[in-house]
Amino acid sequence: MDKERIARIIYKDVRLIEDPSAKAVLEKCVRRAYTFGSLHRNMKKQMFDDEVAMTVDAILYDVNADRRYQSLRSAEVEIAFLEGFRGTFGNDSTYLTPITFIRWLEAYMVNETRRSAMDWVSREKERQRQSKQAGNEGSEVVFA
Repeated sequence: MDKERIARIIYKDVRLIEDPSAKAVLEKCVRRAYTFGSLHRNMKKQMFDDEVAMTVDAILYDVNADRRYQSLRSAEVEIAFLEGFRGTFGNDSTYLTPITFIRWLEAYMVNETRRSAMDWVSREKERQRQSKQAGNEGSEVVFA
């Protein structure tokens, strides 16, 4: 995972829980993961669409109900699912369920690269705040 890319996303993008297009973002990511896993080949289109919809609803419920996901950005979902599918968070991509996707999000949220990016963003925002208080309005963000 790329710390700089994650830091840019965290710094600039809207949080998933505040994103009006969150459902569409999740649907795209779930469809992609199911396609990578060839799940779409074993189902009729309507069954596949229903499976995706149920999975997205389950993920959205958990993301909105669990405080651990408050800082998760929409663009990070794709990273979490791709890394999960690649096996970065363990070998559980054989059978994809809503629980698998939630496990991937959980693992992503505590991953050292993401935590490091979050720490950098926090420090940078604090630096920007202090710079504004000191009257240095033109402070530029430089990604680590």
